[in-house]
Amino acid sequence: MKVFTQLAEIPSGLHHPIVTIGNFDGVHRGHQEIIRQVVSKARASNGCSVLVTFEPHPLAVLTPQAPPRLIMTRDQKLEAFASYGMDMTVFVRFDADFAQWSPRRFVETVLVDAIGAKSVYVGSNFVFGYQQQGTVETLVALGKECGFNVVSIPQFTWRRRRVSSSLIRNLLLEGHIETSNRLLGHFYTLQGRVVPGAGRGRQLEFPTLNLLPENDLIPKPGVYITRAKIDSTIFPSVTNIGVRPTFGENQRIIEAHLIDVTLSTAPHHLSLSLLHRLRNEVKFPSREDLQKQIFEDVRSARRFFNRLTRFNQDSGGGN
Repeated sequence: MKVFTQLAEIPSGLHHPIVTIGNFDGVHRGHQEIIRQVVSKARASNGCSVLVTFEPHPLAVLTPQAPPRLIMTRDQKLEAFASYGMDMTVFVRFDADFAQWSPRRFVETVLVDAIGAKSVYVGSNFVFGYQQQGTVETLVALGKECGFNVVSIPQFTWRRRRVSSSLIRNLLLEGHIETSNRLLGHFYTLQGRVVPGAGRGRQLEFPTLNLLPENDLIPKPGVYITRAKIDSTIFPSVTNIGVRPTFGENQRIIEAHLIDVTLSTAPHHLSLSLLHRLRNEVKFPSREDLQKQIFEDVRSARRFFNRLTRFNQDSGGGN
């Protein structure tokens, strides 16, 4: 997949570009359906699938006092776009000047002059341009003038609720990890550098890897069953997100214990996919009580992974 951060970088004469536009934070199941249709249409017409997104997130510019905590990092989004088959991603810089662009200027500058769009796919609630003056109907009208057609994709719903990045953010902050994963269509994943810790886990006979996350959004504190990915290898793990109240600390940490695995050296980078939330973080009366609880957490995680393995074997699937 090719990535462009300037409109001027886009090569001229793209063959039959099929375009979608949006923020795509989380690349949830609604986003995936739009991307799937764009890629399918592009391949059927021997064209080029193009995803146009914005950086930074528009709300970070329009409401700087309350910017959204993003579900995915830039790299995670690009990896997802590529995995679903997009040919090209274009990042349009969203700043105070761009926020003043009229819907017509956006269409003519980005979709027509820079890309030469033949079809544009958007969600049915799509808005664009200065003060969100442009709607799907606006885009349809401008498309007729400029020579491209518009396809509006119905919103994805779950239990009669419209699935959105905002909904998923709230669910993650409330600790509803399994519901979040269901709406995302993939595991919520934290990634970043492994940094030295205080050695508390090793003292408790449960050594941990300490993650300095690149993600903006960190789910509700607690203990989670996770899958740790180091390079291309996946390990079952238990992860604590919190402040270690038993030791009187107040700085947030993310520490993962790899189950039944001992590494000779600590890795430089770590990804943690959150599968299930076991419990809240608790202040225990003693180090011994905490140690007993960690032992139970690891036992619960082993049972979880054993059930998952049996299910996949019975269904003929894989993790």
